[in-house]
This record gives sequence, structure tokens and C-alpha cells, in this order.
Amino acid sequence: MPHSSVIGRFVLGAFFVTVMTLGDSVPPLAAEKLPVAVIAVLDAQRVLNESKAGRDIHRQVDAYRKAFQSEIKKEEAKLRDMEEELKRQRAILAPAVFEKRRRDFETRVLTLQRRAQSRSQVLKRSFDDAMRELRKPLLPLVRKLTARLGYNVVVDNSQVLMVVKGRDITETVIERLNEKVPSVKVAKPTSK
Repeated sequence: MPHSSVIGRFVLGAFFVTVMTLGDSVPPLAAEKLPVAVIAVLDAQRVLNESKAGRDIHRQVDAYRKAFQSEIKKEEAKLRDMEEELKRQRAILAPAVFEKRRRDFETRVLTLQRRAQSRSQVLKRSFDDAMRELRKPLLPLVRKLTARLGYNVVVDNSQVLMVVKGRDITETVIERLNEKVPSVKVAKPTSK
């Protein structure tokens, strides 16, 4: 153990000597002329949610969700009726017949649960794809706008504690995105 400690100190010492030696030959960062940071703040999530296309995506997805929920509710009602009928027949059916019908009922319940989960995943995929389409023009639009306004750094507002009035470009970006992308079609959610 003491031997490896000595080797470790030797390697560490050699590292510092190397860094100190290199430090003499590398010009300090302060000597370089760095541009002054002119910072704008953007609430990207708000842009995606409040733009015309973002609201339209949410509207389309909600319509698909309601249709799916309606379909699932109808199936659930059928299953509740089946369950009630099965309970009524329990006393009059032979145990083997009742057990088979109970297993069939449970299989149908599991199938409906899987279908509901699958529909939820497919709906989420359609939503994510549509939002990805909405994001595509966002970065070039922000880049062009900030260059025109003289900003060279854009920070998401989730990373900022305080913003001086006039530095938040969210409203302007929403307006420009509304002009450029008034809507995005959400692909009909289908299982693969």
C-alpha cells in the first residue's frame, strides 16, 4: 500500500510539472478577445404550447384521445355487463363451465387493458412526432431573429432567475412562428 502511494504522488507531481510547463507556453484565455455576451431569454416550452400550431397539435391530440376513451368506455361497459352476468350464473353453472367463462372474461379484461396502453403509447408517439415537426423551424427562426436583434446568446427561461425587461424574446418568437408555421398535422394514431 505505501508503495502505490509513493507511485501515486510521483505521477501526480509529474502531472503538475507538465501542466505548469505547458501553462507557460499556452496563452491565457484573458488575452484573447472574446465577444461581449448579449443575452436574450426564451421560454421555449411556452412557444411550443402557445403558438397556433402548438395549440392545434394539442387540439388534434385531444380529439383522438376522446375518441379512444369513448371506444374504451364502450368496451368497459360490455365487460361490466359480462361480469354481472357471470356473477348471476355462478350458482347455476357447473364449476368447470364457470371457471372457463371466468378465464375468458379475465382474458378479455387483460386484452382491453393492453389495447388501452397501446393506444396511449401510439397517441403519445403521434404527439411527439408533431411537436418534433414544430421544433424544426424554431431554431433557425430564433437564430435569424437574435442575429437581427444583436443577441449572441439565447438562454431558456428555466435557467434564469431574473430577466431585465426587453431581453425576453418569447412573444416575438411566438408571433414569427405563427407566421411561419400556422399548423402541424398530427398523424392519425395507429397501432403497428
